Amino acid sequence: MVSGPMVFSFVYAKCNEQDRRLLWSLLLLDNPVDAPWFLIGDFNVIVSEEEKRGGLPFRLGEGRRQFRIKGADGVWITEDEQIASEAVGYFKALFSTKPSLGSWDTLDVIPSMISHTQNEELVKVPEMEEIREAVFGMDGESAAGPNSFTGRFFTFAWEVVAEDVCEAVVSFFCGQELPKSTTATWVLRRFGFCEAWIDMIWRLISNAWFSVVVNGALQGFFKSTHGIRQGDPISPDLFVLCAEVLSCQLNSLSGLQGFVPFMVPKGCPVVTHLAYADNIIIFSSGMKRSLQLVMQVLGDYTSISRQKLCKPYEEGGVGVWSLQHVFDAFSLKLWWNFRLRRSLCADFMHLKYCPEVHHCYSDFSPGQSHTWRRMLHAQVVAEKHIRWSLGSGSSSFWHDNWLRIRPLCGQVESFQEHSVADFVMEGRWDL
Repeated sequence: MVSGPMVFSFVYAKCNEQDRRLLWSLLLLDNPVDAPWFLIGDFNVIVSEEEKRGGLPFRLGEGRRQFRIKGADGVWITEDEQIASEAVGYFKALFSTKPSLGSWDTLDVIPSMISHTQNEELVKVPEMEEIREAVFGMDGESAAGPNSFTGRFFTFAWEVVAEDVCEAVVSFFCGQELPKSTTATWVLRRFGFCEAWIDMIWRLISNAWFSVVVNGALQGFFKSTHGIRQGDPISPDLFVLCAEVLSCQLNSLSGLQGFVPFMVPKGCPVVTHLAYADNIIIFSSGMKRSLQLVMQVLGDYTSISRQKLCKPYEEGGVGVWSLQHVFDAFSLKLWWNFRLRRSLCADFMHLKYCPEVHHCYSDFSPGQSHTWRRMLHAQVVAEKHIRWSLGSGSSSFWHDNWLRIRPLCGQVESFQEHSVADFVMEGRWDL
């Protein structure tokens, strides 16, 4: 334990030689000789090689690391001001409202669920203790806006800021917008939420402001008109409402003409989907019309939500796999297993459809199975990506891509069938 006073110096270092030398000279002037001295902050820059231990070689003349980005016109941008302008422009466009292409009639499947009593509770002005509980429940490391005040600041300084925070929250419930640095109604109406509560939600999600950090400096300050901030406490609730819209649409499938559901035992309810958090499994028969209706529902949801169903979560999608992509992937796997000939099924297919010729000469004939036709469609794509290792030399000398460039059959006009082993004698080529 240290007894007596201690001195702390908080440092944010700049990345050029002149500022670094000035920083260290000022620090040495402040050096307290009679008390422990703690230096805290950004010390990723130094003046000489002797001041560092380990890491990459020290090169003072280089100054800070140079960054560059590629602009919309494909030209690389290196100047800080231009990088900042390009970044702000990109995120402004990203967070701008895009017109919905769908019909709001698809929301007719949503039932009104919110009672008058529940609406009254939702718009009731909160007491100070409720506000305090909400503040102390925030993430301590969250940043509400460009002032960079984290949740921990509000909890630490609650006795000082409590009155101002409560006044802002009460004013918001009375119709005012939250300060800029602090912070689709049609769906809400369909669920039965009252206009006062819808107005509060709208003022929350339409009052999000952003700045872009470029090389450690805040650039721009613009309003978002599309989506909400990452980590916003209201985000999970709005997600549940949007997921409920998709759930209602999928449940409506069982009442559509031509839809044949997934077969369940007699007396059991029809199951169209199962959902947990942000994952969903859709159940249907394999009938063409049923699958078309499922895709129609997903398309309607995409058009009104502007989510890309077949894109991953990281790209703003829902993560639903394309049925065509799944079909193509399994077709390629069928062809690969056929080429390996490591199963009874693969041997059977070889003997039935190409017993005496190489598979590349095989063609579809009337009366052959749909599975074989499917495999032949996948053959062209699959063969372009198959590379063979020699091993025992059983690969076709002319038709298999054992050179890892292309098959040799495209280089000559006529030849006889041979395996690679036919041209090897005692471990040497015998051509």
